[in-house]
Amino acid sequence: ANIVVPTLVALALLSIDAICLELENPFGDDTNDLDIGECVCQLERELMKVLELCGDLRAQSAFEWKPIPAFIADHSCKTLRQ
Repeated sequence: ANIVVPTLVALALLSIDAICLELENPFGDDTNDLDIGECVCQLERELMKVLELCGDLRAQSAFEWKPIPAFIADHSCKTLRQ
């Protein structure tokens, strides 16, 4: 019993440290990181749909789509649509 409890505590702390390392930089280039380009494209599509549904044609016509730079689209893990 003298070695079991400290071993479990050490394992728990090392596990928390490993999780912290993964969560430290969520917008990097690793496979499990968030794709900020896809998040922005999805937000733009959803906002345009909200403007369409609420009938705000003035705001909808003022919105201007800009092409996504190639270096951003190439590094995205998903196909970025506009």
